[in-house]
Amino acid sequence: MMNARSTRAARMAAVIALCVAGCGVAPVSFEQPISAPYMTYRVGDVITAPTGSLMLRATGNVASLPAFQLTRALQVMRVDHQPPGEGSYWLALYKYHGHTCPGGRWVLVNPAFYEQQIGIVVDDHGVIPCPVSVLQVSGANIGRTFEIPDAVGQQVFHPSEPVIVGAAGGRPLTWEMVYGGRSGDTVKLLYRESMPGPFGAQPVVTYAQELAYNIRKNRRIVYRHLDLEVVKADNSQITFRVIREDMPAQKTGAPPSTRSRSMQHSPGGEPQGETPQYPPNAQYPPNAQYPANPQYPATPSYPENPQYPAAPQGAPANPQYPDSYPDNPQQPM
Repeated sequence: MMNARSTRAARMAAVIALCVAGCGVAPVSFEQPISAPYMTYRVGDVITAPTGSLMLRATGNVASLPAFQLTRALQVMRVDHQPPGEGSYWLALYKYHGHTCPGGRWVLVNPAFYEQQIGIVVDDHGVIPCPVSVLQVSGANIGRTFEIPDAVGQQVFHPSEPVIVGAAGGRPLTWEMVYGGRSGDTVKLLYRESMPGPFGAQPVVTYAQELAYNIRKNRRIVYRHLDLEVVKADNSQITFRVIREDMPAQKTGAPPSTRSRSMQHSPGGEPQGETPQYPPNAQYPPNAQYPANPQYPATPSYPENPQYPAAPQGAPANPQYPDSYPDNPQQPM
């Protein structure tokens, strides 16, 4: 009897050992998406933006996760496929709770690297804290580890803007402002809205509007929910301070179906004929805002055809076509 029990116990121990060896567990947990709006600035920030580059950006009505951007190529040992190269974006999909890589906080994944089944452990700043920093978080060999020996202690990832993983609370919206340069006393800006897509997808621009402010007498730029103060501006860059931000990523309505329209501003820095925060019906501006289509110009006035000049004054009537004709004898009155 004891032999039978011993045999069953030995078999159970073998099964448990096999399960431990083949049914691994990754020391990670899913990171919950954040539903709050996020932006590239805060009130009080002093920001410098070169001409043609982004000044401000905000996104709302989305669920997002922390993300990092890879700064150089990595060489992972004992894998058939290497991670995507410099400039690729990685999603902080998991929090790390293991003990084999002290200092690890996130496990970063990328769809191009084993379909997000294998991730890289980093700290809050994107530094790889240990040699055994690559971890399989799903799939048949969950819990398996790999090494990146030449990147230990280096910040090979930089924190980037959060990555959108879904919608939350309404239609997703990203708005941004781009600096267009300075001409005389006028600074030019481009405001645009887009519909952000999921991780890896390009946003779709849904609305764009060109702005022009004369900052000679007033260096404040007030537009919709933004209040900015221009510190310095030339044709190469602009430095400004964020004074107020009331409604981050607030939806402003469906865009017009026409192209972007220009909007000139008075020397005082405020839009002519409109409230500074909310321009009149930006969704459907009046036709006067749109110049005539240069592809179809108005019909010009044409001079008389020189091939057929008008008859000079005093010229005799054409004898072939007299001015008056006798009554038709076949049709008496």
